[in-house]
Amino acid sequence: MISAIIPCFNCIRSLDKTIASLMKANVKLEIFIIDDGSSDASADFARKKYPGIKLLINEKNRGRAFSRNRGMAAAGNNVMLFIDSDVWPGNGCLEQLYENISDNDIVYPKLAYEDGAVKHPKDDNSSYPYDAGCFMIKMPDGKDVKFDENFKYLEDQDFFIRCHLNNFKAKYVRSAVAFHSNRQTTSSGSEKFYQEMCDIVYGMNKYRGKKIKPVHNFSRVNLVKGLVAAIFNYNYFFYGPSASVLKKISRLFLKHKKFEISNFKMLRLYFKALKNL
Repeated sequence: MISAIIPCFNCIRSLDKTIASLMKANVKLEIFIIDDGSSDASADFARKKYPGIKLLINEKNRGRAFSRNRGMAAAGNNVMLFIDSDVWPGNGCLEQLYENISDNDIVYPKLAYEDGAVKHPKDDNSSYPYDAGCFMIKMPDGKDVKFDENFKYLEDQDFFIRCHLNNFKAKYVRSAVAFHSNRQTTSSGSEKFYQEMCDIVYGMNKYRGKKIKPVHNFSRVNLVKGLVAAIFNYNYFFYGPSASVLKKISRLFLKHKKFEISNFKMLRLYFKALKNL
């Protein structure tokens, strides 16, 4: 049996599709939903429509890392599926992941948006996962890797770095596909920018002097990108990551999406995040 762990925060619009898709899979599952202090009645909806699931409720919003760890602690099986509340498995996805988990510690599918754009992994970065939107893990004996709750947004990159350092064997199951609801930008503002900069600084300090191979944002290059975004008030959350460098640069000098606060305030947030570097 597989323990499916779904962190959920104000996810009532997408949760139904996630759960229904899981239940259609031809694998045995126990489903945990960890409601992270939602205000949209997500927990009540899940409880009423799917009484067989196991619902854990955080008294306040604690973040995805805390919620995933809580689900992991409650899971009754060594094999766990982590899937976000705005992600659902395609036909045969879970079956293919489960077929491959016996010879691996981590298996993961292609994660694509509804419009067809690939979210994870990019073609040149498929040797090890870096996005926790959907993956299956079999925790090796004697190893117990948790999500670092000091991260707000980049906890998945840190988690897979530590899995790699602990020699977890990972496999990309190319034929398995999961889907992510199309990009949402309503909450992608200055607060998210600030928290991501804090995550980058924290990650750089955490891995200072260590050689880490899986894809990650814990580098000075990403700090420079953040500085450029603050100077030009360039809200990169509205744009996909696949654009060429030249196109990204050209956008800075053309009309582009901006954060909800001024350039000066963006720079203040940026340097506030860097104070612990």
